[in-house]
Amino acid sequence: MSRSHPFARAFLASTILFLVVSGLQLTWALHAIAHRSEAAEAEPTQLPEAGRIRRKTVVQRHPPAQTAIATTTVAVAQPVQKAGEPRVLSIPSIKLTATVTDVGLLPDGKLDVPDPTKVGWYTLGPKPGEKGKAILDGHLDSSKGSGIFWNLHNVKIDDIISVTDENGAKRDFRVRDMQVYDVRTAPMQTIFGESDDHLLNIITCAGNWDRSLGHYDKRLVVYAQAIDTM
Repeated sequence: MSRSHPFARAFLASTILFLVVSGLQLTWALHAIAHRSEAAEAEPTQLPEAGRIRRKTVVQRHPPAQTAIATTTVAVAQPVQKAGEPRVLSIPSIKLTATVTDVGLLPDGKLDVPDPTKVGWYTLGPKPGEKGKAILDGHLDSSKGSGIFWNLHNVKIDDIISVTDENGAKRDFRVRDMQVYDVRTAPMQTIFGESDDHLLNIITCAGNWDRSLGHYDKRLVVYAQAIDTM
């Protein structure tokens, strides 16, 4: 075998040393990469502040359940306006509007009547709109001509009669009956007696003039009832 040149031996030794060192560096590099990979799996990558997406944990809050409050509608009785003294009577079906004035009893106990142009309200009885039988009366005629109730006999069943009191309150009544009675046998209890209903009875003369009596021999009575109580 031929003897190697010293330079060649040195070059060969250097090459082997370089390869050994390179192999070690490669092993270390691979080990570092593997270590970093394991670390990456273990911990999330921290992004720079500007690039981070802030994640908010949203807690779903349900609105409080509405408490069911039991409400009961209570019917509160409205105060009923007290009836005042009647001041105007209106019967549209016979085109009558008349002033109402107070009347009482004559010394002989008979029902008084007002001026022939006015209607009288019997003050010893209920007011129109109160419980009971309110009484109105008026003349059929007079020596000067027709009285305030000259056409009262033309009223029909179910006609409306209105009474306005001193406070301006108007109350409506519906005609429910009409009767003509002989003055000697008129049913006084039916006309003037007590009742739990809210009634209005209107009286005027009818029939023929009786010279012996000094007045007509019959009476026409129109019976009406308050509409809001029917």
